[in-house]
Amino acid sequence: MGKKIICLLALLALVCLALPGVAQEERVAAWCGLPGHYVGDGLDHHRPESCWITGHFLCDGLNHDKAVCGVFKHYNCDGKAHGKVNCGQYGHCASDGLTHEPAPCGLREHTLCDGRSHEPAACGVAGHYACEKRAHTGAVLSKYCDATPQHRVCEGDPEHYCDPAEGGCGKTYRCSQSNAHTACRMCGLLWCDRSLGGHETPCGVASHRPCVYTMNGKTYKRSEHETCGYCGKGYCLDMAHGNGICVKTCPQCGGPERYGCNHYQEDCGHYWCVTKGPHLWCDTCRNYACKTQCGHIRQ
Repeated sequence: MGKKIICLLALLALVCLALPGVAQEERVAAWCGLPGHYVGDGLDHHRPESCWITGHFLCDGLNHDKAVCGVFKHYNCDGKAHGKVNCGQYGHCASDGLTHEPAPCGLREHTLCDGRSHEPAACGVAGHYACEKRAHTGAVLSKYCDATPQHRVCEGDPEHYCDPAEGGCGKTYRCSQSNAHTACRMCGLLWCDRSLGGHETPCGVASHRPCVYTMNGKTYKRSEHETCGYCGKGYCLDMAHGNGICVKTCPQCGGPERYGCNHYQEDCGHYWCVTKGPHLWCDTCRNYACKTQCGHIRQ
């Protein structure tokens, strides 16, 4: 009887020793694949719906919340630095490797990381930069501008003062109006100085300007310098005027070919003075409007 009890106790001891091993063998590794994680260990082994970064799971102990920088697809668990920057550019943060300091142009909201060129502009004007929203071609606003250097188009339309000490009229004018305050090459006075009768004449001949007549002791009559409606030249010139005289006569309509422009359209082969309709090419008809019943070009 005693031997049976001893045998039962020994068998019970063997069973107790084997139980932990059986339990260990029955554990199933969790699909997160992290060491020591198994199914039923009380952890959530799903992918985080916030970051969805490959290899990240809710059970990995990381913070998967959106990063404080607010940049798209930036999370506290991505291993980047997410400090905010003051450049104001969308999508920029401390981890982008850019320089977020103000640009040397000094313009509001311009920074070294905004992708613009903050170099001095090609116009050469002091304080102008390539990042400004205006054309810096270097073109002069007016060839009569007396500034040194002359004002550029990218400067807007600066004001000038017509100084009476230099024979000026005392007015302030825009640079684009400099031609009205420049010196007349015939008399030397500024165009705004009409003390010699002014400097304009319809015929456009410099020696026929009123100031020249006055300096020569003559009386200027504007009616003597009107221009011909056929050729555009002044009646004061030593030439005759009229259809067929100062301009050619059109062989089709008999009218004057004003200002040297004939009536023949080389593209379509018509004389526009006698053929009705516009002498334009129509992309729809694939022909000239004057040769077709084109209804696409307004008559």
